[in-house]
Amino acid sequence: MEIASEAAIARVDQQVDAAKVQVDQQVDAAKVQVDQQVDAAKVQVDQQKNAVEMVKAYTDAAQQQQKTQQEGQFRSAELAMEGQNLETRQQLEAARLMQYAARSTAGLI
Repeated sequence: MEIASEAAIARVDQQVDAAKVQVDQQVDAAKVQVDQQVDAAKVQVDQQKNAVEMVKAYTDAAQQQQKTQQEGQFRSAELAMEGQNLETRQQLEAARLMQYAARSTAGLI
């Protein structure tokens, strides 16, 4: 009977060991699956982050382009006004010279 109980104990020990191995395998498989899910989530987050950075870069570039264009338009308008003012001064000076010449030929000066 003692031999039978030792054999029974040995079988139970074998079954326990087999169950432990099976549970360890299941735990390892679950860990691998969780790691894969975490990696996939990290990739997705990185992709979303890159998309946000691309949109920000595009928006920044568009804003800079608009600012540069507006500055160019402002400078063009400013130069046009300066040219117009210069032309007006030249016309005024020419009129003064003509008036001066007319007075001098008329003997008023």
